[in-house]
Amino acid sequence: TLPGGQPVLDAAASRYTEESLSRFAWSVFRQWLFAGAPPKHKWAMYAVGRFPDEANAKALGRLARVWAPRGNSARAQEAVEALATMRTQAGLIEIHEIATKVQSKALQARAETVFEAVAKSLGLGTEELADRLVPELADADLTFGDLRAMFDTSLVPSLHAGDGSIVDKPRDADEVARWKALEKMCETVARTQLARLEQLLADGPTHPDEAAAL
Repeated sequence: TLPGGQPVLDAAASRYTEESLSRFAWSVFRQWLFAGAPPKHKWAMYAVGRFPDEANAKALGRLARVWAPRGNSARAQEAVEALATMRTQAGLIEIHEIATKVQSKALQARAETVFEAVAKSLGLGTEELADRLVPELADADLTFGDLRAMFDTSLVPSLHAGDGSIVDKPRDADEVARWKALEKMCETVARTQLARLEQLLADGPTHPDEAAAL
């Protein structure tokens, strides 16, 4: 059941694919926006959270950032709540970025509260949850035929051949899409995590075990 006691889309979940449901939910959400986003039908935004995908999470996060400074702070804060209902890495990344980067005090405070609530529900601290937003990569994820992905200090990946030369893209055309996905993922991680890690280093370790780890 979506917020407000509306079992509008839940019954459809068992009959269709996740991809088709997320597309349908986004279509319903767009129609709600075109109709002026009446608050009594805000369940349309929560439908995006009920049937999530990565692209919709990013789009809803972008909208929240746009709405807040344009006088739609309440709607932007509802978007954060909808992102939280996704319970996905993409949704949490958007909430974390809003909590740490937006200028709207009200939106930032709501995102911080929501992120803390999600962390608590998982039995984690906020820093622990933020750490878990960093994807884990296996050796196979960094190998593209005879090429190997390596990263600079800004998490920008580059492909290196066995002789040390740098190659623009995988030689195998079938690997190009996977390489582009890795570049995109690194961009997201850098945007959301580097500033936090720099702040942690600036603050210094707070426990002897942390100092040893560093």
